[in-house]
Amino acid sequence: MSQHILASLYDGGIDVPQDNKHAYMLYNLVVTHSTSDSQKDALTKFRDEVAGRMTPAQIAEAQRLTPHCLAQQFKGC
Repeated sequence: MSQHILASLYDGGIDVPQDNKHAYMLYNLVVTHSTSDSQKDALTKFRDEVAGRMTPAQIAEAQRLTPHCLAQQFKGC
């Protein structure tokens, strides 16, 4: 839940600088770890909306960061 909230903050630039890469990365993590299909579908929609504002290179970078940040427990991400 907290990753979803943080993704929304980065997505909208609310209290943090707007950052599509981090929003995508966090939505991607939430989608990956969602257990319900309806939740997965809704979060995939959010992630894909962010992706629509990104270049293919930015999406690839966000996807590369996803497992890296998870392994680093988000330190330095």
